[in-house]
Amino acid sequence: MILLEMGSFVFHLLPTTHPSLPSIPASNLQAAAKAAWPKQEGNRYSRVCVILLSWVTDDLGVASEVQRLRHVFEDMYQFQVEVYQIPDEKPDRALKGRILEFLSNDQDSSLLIFYYAGHAKRGQNGEPLWFP
Repeated sequence: MILLEMGSFVFHLLPTTHPSLPSIPASNLQAAAKAAWPKQEGNRYSRVCVILLSWVTDDLGVASEVQRLRHVFEDMYQFQVEVYQIPDEKPDRALKGRILEFLSNDQDSSLLIFYYAGHAKRGQNGEPLWFP
């Protein structure tokens, strides 16, 4: 796990084994974050809501990853977190409805975080396609 400090926040980055992602030394990541975000005192958001998305059919074995991330957001940062498992039947309708409901949390000083753990690829028109 990499710890990334930005002002009064400390981010815990979980390691990934995806071969297409470059390996970045933690010291370089820390320096880049400090350059991009000068130190700020306090939290700029009055509310942070997180939705962690995965499929009911967990063929990738992401359930433990989602639970670890939930722990970080909920227990360490006290963010409002929801875990939503996309159903196998009529997933597009269910997911669209849940996302629209989640977007109702949007306010001027809020931050909404979406996390998707599953397969994806680009469609013919460049749109993202999520699938179990």
